[in-house]
Amino acid sequence: MGCVSGCFIYVFAVVLAVAAGAAVQAVWHTNWLTLTVGALVLAGGCWLGSRLWPRVERFVPEPYPEDDDDQ
Repeated sequence: MGCVSGCFIYVFAVVLAVAAGAAVQAVWHTNWLTLTVGALVLAGGCWLGSRLWPRVERFVPEPYPEDDDDQ
């Protein structure tokens, strides 16, 4: 589940960062503030995503086991 957890964490963080960056850009129209807030939210989103992953993992189905009879 390593790939799934990593993908979840980074996608979660990127979605948060893009949403926060878009909100800042819409309100203040400054690129430097948008980039700063986006970077901070990206870092915070990675941290938050890693904390949320154990709760989300319960709902991810296990992959099917390999059948040894197919040989």
